[in-house]
Parts: sequence; structure tokens; C-alpha cells
Amino acid sequence: MKVGLVEQDSYPYRSKNGHSFPCRQEIVDNPKIKKYKIDGFRTLPKENCQAIQVELSKGNVVAAMIAGGELSLYT
Repeated sequence: MKVGLVEQDSYPYRSKNGHSFPCRQEIVDNPKIKKYKIDGFRTLPKENCQAIQVELSKGNVVAAMIAGGELSLYT
């Protein structure tokens, strides 16, 4: 698979000051770096740690959140 999510060690966070960096194409093109594909999604109950634990016991979990209000201004 050429595209997908990579592990943190392969693509570390670098900004620290709000500066955006371009995609590092050498990582995308490197066949030796394992890539993960999201094959579906599900909304879990709010404030339910047990639901997250159950999903983690099945494998990796990708989390996302809507950043509105003051959080959208965070840098």
C-alpha cells in the first residue's frame, strides 16, 4: 500500500509553533515503512472509557474530534 497512516516514529510531529510543513514524500514513497488503512468508523458513547478499552483490545484505534470554539484557536 502506497498511502495510509504511518507510525509516529516514521513521521514525528515537528511544528511546536503552529508552522505547517509540506508532506514528506520520501516517507509516502518508501515501501519499507508500514502504512495503515482505516477500514471503517464507529462513534463510541461519550465519556465511556470501557467502550474505548473494548475497541483497543481488538486492535488500533484512530481518534478524531471536532475543534470548535476556543479550542479551534489553540496553537
